[in-house]
Amino acid sequence: MRRTLSVSLAVLAALVLAACAPRSGGPVLKEQIRDAVREHPEIVLEALAEDKVALLELVEQGARERRDRAMRDKWRQQLETPLEPALDPARPWHGAADAAVTVVSYSDFLCGYCARGAATLDALVEGSGGTVRHLAKHAPMSENGEYAARLYEALGLQQEALALDFARRAFAEQAKIASAPEPRKAFHDLALALPGVDAGRLEADLEGETVRDRVRQDAREFLDWGFSGVPVYLFNGVALEGAVSEGTMREVLELVQGGR
Repeated sequence: MRRTLSVSLAVLAALVLAACAPRSGGPVLKEQIRDAVREHPEIVLEALAEDKVALLELVEQGARERRDRAMRDKWRQQLETPLEPALDPARPWHGAADAAVTVVSYSDFLCGYCARGAATLDALVEGSGGTVRHLAKHAPMSENGEYAARLYEALGLQQEALALDFARRAFAEQAKIASAPEPRKAFHDLALALPGVDAGRLEADLEGETVRDRVRQDAREFLDWGFSGVPVYLFNGVALEGAVSEGTMREVLELVQGGR
């Protein structure tokens, strides 16, 4: 039966130790092992060759641990000098106004990772007991994404709930909308189908400067901080970039709540 890498290395260590006499203290013993390996490197290569898969898994595990450690160090550094996005109370918000943690997201309604992240954030806010709130901002990567962002903001000028409902439905139907002959029309039809929407006002606000300025300012803020891809999430100014899991969001949430 094939031995694992850990077993191979354990056998190697035992053989080296058995060859070292008399017994010595820790530092001396380590140096004896180093000397033995230097003199006979083929022993190590033979042990590693017995299980290349285990070696690869060990290397990948080490890389993940190093990446995670660097990421957590970066979060702690950002706690000292967090980013400070503009927070307009007149825009659509999800969550309590007095929540201790504010999450600002930058996304595109045609981005698959953004859709998954939005669903995770919704669950995070709704399960937080009023301690987390979310402000959705926009960094559209296409004209169709920019149009959807304006629809969202135009609906928000009517009712906050209309904008939030539009976002949930747009992300849920993202694949269908993206493959439609006219994605803009698909977004527009979705907005008009929302219960209680004022169609005439929607058309006027959609082309108004208030809506256009919000989307432009969001994109400018996003770029000024050096971000280039969506989604991005700021937890009290601490940034998470790209596709992140619910576990990672909860980890950074605990960090900012603890202030450490």
